[in-house]
Parts: sequence; structure tokens; C-alpha cells
Amino acid sequence: MNDDFEKAERFSQGRALAAPFLGLLVLLAQQGTLYVFDWGSDSLVQIFVWLGFAIVMLVLLLTGGAWILPARVRRIADDEVSRANRQVAIVTGYIVAMVVCLLVWVISPFEPLHAQRAANMIVSTSLGTAFVAYGLREALGNAAGD
Repeated sequence: MNDDFEKAERFSQGRALAAPFLGLLVLLAQQGTLYVFDWGSDSLVQIFVWLGFAIVMLVLLLTGGAWILPARVRRIADDEVSRANRQVAIVTGYIVAMVVCLLVWVISPFEPLHAQRAANMIVSTSLGTAFVAYGLREALGNAAGD
């Protein structure tokens, strides 16, 4: 039983360290994608790679990412504080998505954007900032708890 708590604690600490880097990875991947992708292309590979990455990152954010842990350890790691931190991160990501949507709308008459490019900007910036917010809240909470 103590072993379950130790596993959950190690996972929580690892998640707190990894989340900001995952957010930065999403933001960096988005920057690379903006300049490399052919936005008028109908390449299924291009579409499904980006879509798969975005879905995996969204599910990771929504669930806390403890998929490989046993159910008991997962419940311990997904405590009230972690759920609250994740909720704040999701709200942060939503707000960023709305701001980017508004920017796309304001800028589009002057610099038209392809729909895929606009979606990429919105999804990537919102997921990236949500992960950074989540990781920082988890790290600060873990540091305060020590």
C-alpha cells in the first residue's frame, strides 16, 4: 500500500517536471509546423500526424496522463489538488484559444489564413500554454508541500 503512494508521488513529481516541457514542445512543434507544412495540401499523412499529435496532447491534458499506472496508483496520483491544477490549466488554455481566435479574426482581412493554419495556431497555443500552466502549478504545489 505504501508502495502505491510512493509510485503516485514519483509520478506526480515527474508530471510536474514534464508538463511545462510538453507545453514548450507543443509550442515549438507549432512554430515548425507553421513554416514547414504546405497549408493548401491535401496530404493525409500531414493531416493525420498533426491531428494525432493534437488529440494525444488533449487527452493527456484532460486525463492527467496516468494511463500506464495501475488503477489504484492512478486514483492516488489524481488527487484533488492535481485535478484543481488541471482545471485551472484547461481554463487557461481555453482563454488563450479565445484570444487567438479573436486575433485570427481581426488579422484575417489583412493577412488571410488557411483554415488548417488558423486551427493549428489556435490548438497549439492553447494546448501549449495549458501544459505550461499545469506544470507550473503542479511544481509550485509540490515545492510548497515539501
